[in-house]
Amino acid sequence: MTASKKGAARYEQMAQVHVADLFNGAPKPARPVKKERRKQITRKELPPSKMPRPEYFQPIACPCCNAMVSTPTLEIVVDHYRVPPTEQAILRTVWKAKGRPVPTERIFDAMYADDPDGGPAPGRMYAAFKACLHNLRCRLAGSGVSIENTGYRQGYRLVLGKH
Repeated sequence: MTASKKGAARYEQMAQVHVADLFNGAPKPARPVKKERRKQITRKELPPSKMPRPEYFQPIACPCCNAMVSTPTLEIVVDHYRVPPTEQAILRTVWKAKGRPVPTERIFDAMYADDPDGGPAPGRMYAAFKACLHNLRCRLAGSGVSIENTGYRQGYRLVLGKH
């Protein structure tokens, strides 16, 4: 017998054993189970632009009296979501405009108000702004407070609640 005939005979013998086991009610041979990749649960399941806007604000505890507030003020939002200082500057600037577009240059001025040199080069300033804006949007996702781009070279505006 040649090697190929031996292999075919062995295959036939194994197939007959497995077919007999299946018809006799023997359990199927176990397949090796692949390890499932554990899904990491993070705060940002969806990008901020894809997050559904709430119909109303989630009640937030006021930092001074612990009363539940349904329409938050800037200080309550900053305290409740623990917004870092650079992101606070962005949020404060946009919040003061009360929904009107704020030019990006005004936001840059607020971000680097304490810097005697006026901040880094414009390219780095814009990159830092985009990173801080992304972090701020992720931090406030689902809260009813969001910052939207208003169009090419028009700036950003604040959106509260359903819009």
